[in-house]
Formats: sequence, C-alpha cells, structure tokens
Amino acid sequence: MVIENDAQNKLRDIVNALPKKNCGRCGYETCAKFATAVLNGAASPFGCRHNSSAGYEISKILGLPVPEGQTAPQVGTGHGDAGGRHHGHHSGRSGQSDRH
Repeated sequence: MVIENDAQNKLRDIVNALPKKNCGRCGYETCAKFATAVLNGAASPFGCRHNSSAGYEISKILGLPVPEGQTAPQVGTGHGDAGGRHHGHHSGRSGQSDRH
C-alpha cells in the first residue's frame, strides 16, 4: 500500500537523520524507537539530545513547518565553540577583571 511505503520511507529517512548512537538521552532505548515515536507524533522532532539540529531535517522529512529563516545550526566547527552558538569570549566571571 502506498501509505505504508510512504511511512516506511519517512521512518528510514528519520533514522538516517539521527546520529545512531542509541544513547537513550531522548527517552527511547534506540534511535529507531525514537524515530518511530516521532513518526507517530509521540515525540518531538527535536527530541534527540545528542544532535538537536537533526530536528530541522526531521521536520522537513515530515513536512512540518520550520520557522522562516531558521536553519540547522552549524555543529562541530572544530574551534571549540560548541557549534558556533557562542559570540565573543567569556572568561566565566561575569564582569570581573583578572587583575587584582
């Protein structure tokens, strides 16, 4: 049946969008179980805690709207910037000088 094939294709695509670490941080034992829950509407596309940017790709697969101008954040640029989300440098001490 066409509907079953469509669901199987979407499930495969969702699983492929995930890191396949089976870490369980999403609340599901495996990435495949998480993907099934997402496909059935029981979990958010952004539930993957290992790679939350996968939610953008999963949303596209499911035909869900992604807010205009939103794109998947860059992950792992290799510069120790946690995916490019930090702007500027922060010493960890709010407003305090290193000089005494």
